[in-house]
Amino acid sequence: MIAREKVLNAITDGNRTVQEYAMDFFCVNEMADIQVINRILDALDNSDDKFEIIDYLSKIRNTSIDENILEKISTKYYFDPEIDRLIDGIIAFADVELLEKRPDIRPKSGIFIERVNERKKYYNTDFDKLWKLYWEIDFNHPEFENMAIILKILSERKDFNYDKFHNEIDILAREGNENIKDFDMCELSGNLKDEYMIDYLFNKLYYSEDYILEVATKALAKIGTEKVIDTIKTNYSKVSYNIKIYLITILEGIKIQKSEELLLELYKTEKNKTLKKIILSGLASHFSKEIIPYLFEEMKINMNNDIIEWLYVIHKVNEITHPELKEWERNIVKNEELMRKIRLDGYNQRNFNKANRQLTNVISKKDNVKIGRNDPCPCGSGKKYKRCCMNK
Repeated sequence: MIAREKVLNAITDGNRTVQEYAMDFFCVNEMADIQVINRILDALDNSDDKFEIIDYLSKIRNTSIDENILEKISTKYYFDPEIDRLIDGIIAFADVELLEKRPDIRPKSGIFIERVNERKKYYNTDFDKLWKLYWEIDFNHPEFENMAIILKILSERKDFNYDKFHNEIDILAREGNENIKDFDMCELSGNLKDEYMIDYLFNKLYYSEDYILEVATKALAKIGTEKVIDTIKTNYSKVSYNIKIYLITILEGIKIQKSEELLLELYKTEKNKTLKKIILSGLASHFSKEIIPYLFEEMKINMNNDIIEWLYVIHKVNEITHPELKEWERNIVKNEELMRKIRLDGYNQRNFNKANRQLTNVISKKDNVKIGRNDPCPCGSGKKYKRCCMNK
């Protein structure tokens, strides 16, 4: 397993792709602590792509639980509507007690100021009353629009009642509300990193709608204990192709030695070529030196940008020299510049339409749900969506 300090240093690397892999390492599975967040803020100060880095910060639950970090973030307004909206969101969802302590730190826009007031109200509501309110909310309830806020506040409460949460498994949902309840239970399990819920979450992987399956996958990766890894090892060979993709995604998110070892074991035994490539992508996100020989073997069969990217990132972050390192870097920088041009110019409507048609071919209308930027790309490349079809 790579040393944490090497990945931490890579956050401020001059190469944008290396930076993204390093931030993913800590952020996707909520492993970012104050040291990581400060390093990302250092990267922000030296980046010409503020949105990308602030977007990472906005997805870290720990971003604004420290007073010094919250102060730093409150100075990062850039008079750009999209960027400043992210900053407002970070401040609005900071630790409630910290916001009460520091009334001088508040979002700039009205909607986020209102979010602070709503969160304070729910945080100061009796837990049992708030819990009862949440499970009674329906489409016609005046609090319906605040469901996500209430759910997050519940998971942050220091007096959270785990017995009440676990007992909720056996309480039937209102008719027609079954899937919503499953989604909420999975979301809470991940936010709480509640190991008790592991069996419940694995059950949802096998029998749920896609959007529930996805939140259960993220919850299992957040919990990230050896029990999760052992359960995957026991069941991997017994499940369908689609479920295997989600099991690999869970292992990709759990950045510990045992997870990396299982991914390597699965790569050696898996017969499906697409799954093998997805496993390689997972191992690359671990910066695993063990896959370097396999990447060179893959390169002999199919020389492509994915393999070059993985080789470069693993060598660079692990501080391994190679005669082709500069050539790999040139290839990656060229692709980065192309992606940047597509994002900034917004000129390529034909490519946008083409990408939409391609995605329609691989995702049926029934399954056409929003794809997360860090989710596996539905085209089957094995890369994250943000590094594949998102910008085409």
